[in-house]
Amino acid sequence: MLHNLPQFYQMNLSNVKFCRSLTMIMAATVFLAPCTLADPLKAYCISQVGQKLEWPVRELPLVSVTALGETFHVTNTGDSLVLTRPEEEMPLVWGVDVSQDQTSHIEALALGKDGWLWIDGAEIDYMARLDLSSKPPTFEKPIQITKLRSSPCPLWVALFAGCSLAQGNWSPTLNRAFISGHPVSLFGRSNPAGFEVIAGESKPLPTELKGASFMADLPKLNGVLFRAASNEVLLYDGVTVTNLLADYPGILGDNYPVLYLQSTQGERTFLTNIRRSEKDDLFVLELKAGPILVPYSFPDEGDNNSFFFALSNDPRTWGMSRNNVVAEVEGSFQTVVTTSWPYFISVPIWQTPKRSIAFVVKNEITEASTDYFIRHAGPTSQCQATLSAEEPIVIGKD
Repeated sequence: MLHNLPQFYQMNLSNVKFCRSLTMIMAATVFLAPCTLADPLKAYCISQVGQKLEWPVRELPLVSVTALGETFHVTNTGDSLVLTRPEEEMPLVWGVDVSQDQTSHIEALALGKDGWLWIDGAEIDYMARLDLSSKPPTFEKPIQITKLRSSPCPLWVALFAGCSLAQGNWSPTLNRAFISGHPVSLFGRSNPAGFEVIAGESKPLPTELKGASFMADLPKLNGVLFRAASNEVLLYDGVTVTNLLADYPGILGDNYPVLYLQSTQGERTFLTNIRRSEKDDLFVLELKAGPILVPYSFPDEGDNNSFFFALSNDPRTWGMSRNNVVAEVEGSFQTVVTTSWPYFISVPIWQTPKRSIAFVVKNEITEASTDYFIRHAGPTSQCQATLSAEEPIVIGKD
């Protein structure tokens, strides 16, 4: 199943091709550092032996708070908040109401820098101030975030059938929440609105962000990323809105593409298109502080929707598509694993605790699948082949 690809099949990754007619853009955040610190490729191999995917068990949201030198936990029971001491089940405070519309599910909790708690509900979001000057801490009455609908909603539908609610987002970087959507109107006309919520108080977003949707919190750039209604990529630092693509009209053509977000834990952010056909050139722009966009080379493949990932403790950039795995080698990307029809790389892709990346290869005809692992080569790795940019591994070639 695994074969080496002759050197003349290698792709030239030293140049970036910029598109003039794109349909979608995606943002990816990955952890990277100078590639000179990375282990050589031959230190890695591909194997069918590794830790299988284990779906994590969902746990209740929990945040820790400190009041007068003592630690407490805030969590929820249904749609009520409770406060406990660590290792104790008996609540010190309970029954703090954060009711939802149709469910009793709380997605997440986050504590801001000023004692305000963000409650991310399945349908309705809240903020509640914690008084940390007392022991145990006490809650002030939670404040419901402005209700907006995810799309235009006529009054009669809101009353009798209901329209889906817009979801808020918490930004640890700016220490505030954001919500964008549409208020209910008599006839359901489009009237986009957006708010930032600071210490429980809502105020309209800047005019440039009207109709924009929250995309990502970017701590290294001291701001948050939005996609505008006309698909501009906007960075907001709490004061100023910057159109990141304003200086790239020749790349993007007359209309801005749609931005999609993909992220892993890390420090580098890229904007890249999702390619739908061989006519779409692939481009990658790295977003750096300033903000500035820097072209970045990536394989020019006709059938892939590429995304980035990182191996733990390895500063090298890695990328994966439907048919290839690529790795950063001396400043450019090189194909190290490829698939031969009818095989292709499928989801899920997961990182194991033992410093390896796992992915699934499927047979398009039989739908049979096999797990593969990119891992450090060693006596117990059961390697099938070590990685090489000169002779990429081929999966599925007879």
